[in-house]
Amino acid sequence: MPMPMLDGHRFQNFERAAGDVTGEQVVKVVERHSSVLFFTESRVVKVFLSEPPERTAMRFEWLAGHGMLDCRLEHFGSASERLGVIVMERLPEKCSLWALLSGTSVELDHIDRLIDRVDVIQRRVGTSPVPAEVVAVGMVENIAKQARLLAEDRLARVAGRVWRVGRVITSAMRSSGAAWTPVVHGDLHSANVFVLPGHVAIIDPVFTEPRARVAPYFTELAPLYADALVLGRRDVVGRIEEHFLGGSHSDRWDVFQLAVCLKVLVRYRVAAHSRMVEPDRSRRSSDDWCSDTVLVGRLVDTVLAELAVDVAD
Repeated sequence: MPMPMLDGHRFQNFERAAGDVTGEQVVKVVERHSSVLFFTESRVVKVFLSEPPERTAMRFEWLAGHGMLDCRLEHFGSASERLGVIVMERLPEKCSLWALLSGTSVELDHIDRLIDRVDVIQRRVGTSPVPAEVVAVGMVENIAKQARLLAEDRLARVAGRVWRVGRVITSAMRSSGAAWTPVVHGDLHSANVFVLPGHVAIIDPVFTEPRARVAPYFTELAPLYADALVLGRRDVVGRIEEHFLGGSHSDRWDVFQLAVCLKVLVRYRVAAHSRMVEPDRSRRSSDDWCSDTVLVGRLVDTVLAELAVDVAD
């Protein structure tokens, strides 16, 4: 499916509308594969280019209720082409957890606060458990999708290996009889977390991919774990492992590791193959580290090495 493109006329209209709804001048624009963000001095206006307004309203309700973010819902475009828009407070880039992990100022209690925050959201949302058989089917289908999309890529062999390992792991899940609570966010990597005085804010909930939200709750930390691995933050990796293995999920470590591999492949594909971002630009982007093919391949190999699953290439 081709990515939506924003022509010059619509771009100017949206930029003007972003200034009107905030009362401030747009000072920065970031184009993503399915959205455009207009930054003013104190606000961020996110325009979704390819989803119905009702879906954007779901994102807004999640952010307003659980993200601890000051935001409101708007609409751009004509009556026949209305697009959902979320107007959010602009959070300081220096408070991004990615920026903190990349530097030296991150403290392990930041990670504890984030885990506690997700626990609170999970209890508040109160989603119903999903049978492990359904979870298994959803995860292996999602991995297969990534493998197909990377078919012509240098990571095709890596994606295929993850898929084969995933089939072995999920076949055991189907007969376990367990029922796991699904994720409440789905994309909890460090660029989606801001550490603020007294609390953490979580942005960008995932609603566009049903299979992504079937994953069990304990895989929420998978993308954050991957960030810590790639940045060499063994202290943060250890803290997440301590939380995970110290709880009731120690017998599900292989599922967690599988989710790490899946998130890495998804983030690589989005970063490296977006039609709206040139590969060399995305390679330098601070929150899209996985556009580097060699890095992704090594990271997946590192994670898969932790799994005692023998699958022939």
